[in-house]
Amino acid sequence: MPEAVEPAGDAETLNEPRHTTVHRRTPADVKRLAGFVGLLLLGTALATGLDETMAGIESDIAEGFVRVPTTFAGFVVSLVAFLFLLLAVGAPVALLLTRRFRTFATGGLGIILAAVAFELIRDAVPVRTVTLSDGTTTAFAAAGSWPPTWSLATYTAAAVIAGIELPRRWRQAIWVMLGLLVVLRVLTSQDPPLDVVLAIGVGGVVGALLLLAFGRSVRVASPAGVLGALRQAGLDVTAVSPLEIERGAWEHRATTPDGSVLVKVVGEESQQLDSLVRAYRRIRLRDVGDDTSYSSARRAVAVESLLGLLSADRGVRSPA
Repeated sequence: MPEAVEPAGDAETLNEPRHTTVHRRTPADVKRLAGFVGLLLLGTALATGLDETMAGIESDIAEGFVRVPTTFAGFVVSLVAFLFLLLAVGAPVALLLTRRFRTFATGGLGIILAAVAFELIRDAVPVRTVTLSDGTTTAFAAAGSWPPTWSLATYTAAAVIAGIELPRRWRQAIWVMLGLLVVLRVLTSQDPPLDVVLAIGVGGVVGALLLLAFGRSVRVASPAGVLGALRQAGLDVTAVSPLEIERGAWEHRATTPDGSVLVKVVGEESQQLDSLVRAYRRIRLRDVGDDTSYSSARRAVAVESLLGLLSADRGVRSPA
């Protein structure tokens, strides 16, 4: 068991870092993999048995852009292509400069595997060719068919892998860019690109599988961080020692003048695990009383704390 952290003075004067980074597999990637597998199955269905549905979707989108001037359409395509190239070059450079070599290598492997997997699946899946019945075309189609469908698979795989290292706003920007690429792929094609959803599903599955295979960097609270948080909350804590990780929650034993208490640090990982367990119980069991998972870690902690106080008040033995 790791040694306990004991304060030499006030918790704010501790020199130890408040957070530490560990590399491990997380339930969030299991949940993400399940979602992309569903998207892959949907893409296969759209590319094979629901081709007329995809043709109708593209026809509806084209009708909304049929009056766009050709010059403006060409400018938009060029701008998105420039941003895509800037992101494709800038993201690897940023990863190298910040010494995130593991993410760089995993992302590169994901790009290669996504391209190969998409081509193999596309050759195996009999994707039909459908021509729009009304002949609707847009100025975007005159700008040339771009981007190629396989690039959507590689982009999605890289986004899934590299997105874990980026702030929330950057992650949102990455997925907005993917949406723009999909729209342009639909608008610049003379025929309905039936394999668009299939490409995103393939890339997402490849990225999630690589994260499950090699793990990801997870930022967790260190014992010094737990000690500082407890003392800021007004608890007289003399030492904090970490326990084994159990069911995705980081557990610590805090020593006080009156004894010791169990401290659980709840974060995104334990929240994802909780949602997976609840989803499994709803599918596997009937009428177990499980609701949806809590909307935030703060709410989950509040509910568990309230239940602990209620149990102690009714004479039930429970951790302090």
